[in-house]
Amino acid sequence: PAVLPAQRQQHKKDSLLNTLLSAKEDTSKVKTLLGIAKYYETNNQDSSYYYLEKSKHLSESLGYTRGMFTYYEQRAIVSFTKGDYAKAKDENSKALELARQLKDSSLVVVILNHIGIVHGLQQNFKEQLDYALQVTNVIEAVKDSSKLSAVYHNLSNCYNSLRQFRKAVDIGLYSVRLYTVYKKSSDYIHRTYATLHQREDGVSKPGGA
Repeated sequence: PAVLPAQRQQHKKDSLLNTLLSAKEDTSKVKTLLGIAKYYETNNQDSSYYYLEKSKHLSESLGYTRGMFTYYEQRAIVSFTKGDYAKAKDENSKALELARQLKDSSLVVVILNHIGIVHGLQQNFKEQLDYALQVTNVIEAVKDSSKLSAVYHNLSNCYNSLRQFRKAVDIGLYSVRLYTVYKKSSDYIHRTYATLHQREDGVSKPGGA
């Protein structure tokens, strides 16, 4: 019989819990604790916090910076899930500092995006734009062509939220151009096409920026 996704997740959690029973006090145990905490992120935040705190204490004793980064990243997601946006931003800020210490641009981009999302949900659109611009700058600097179209689509969304419709359209079109002319991949291309018409309507209305 086919194994349902929920059953696969349960099996994975059980496997991690079994691994934990005989785990040595090393980075592999940190990863196991983080994996269990990840499982509980959306369905049992108290359990997620419990395993996250265990991962933090072990990471600190080992001097394991990557473990501390993931601790703060996952703590922020749990806080975000619970609607505690202030705590989520604080934890993301700590994760961002560690990502920069690790000199890992991909981790920096992940956290900048997370902070931007929180600002967007709080309708702090100028701050959301600031983080979107930081993401764009990082992606341009490392010349990650696989993400270029998507980050410009995100930037277009930010200008749209600020009701700067003409700029949103121009950047949205640039995202499409990256995808179609320069063959840069984008998971968001269909959304970009779908929203461009709406933004062009915003430009054509009286007062459209």
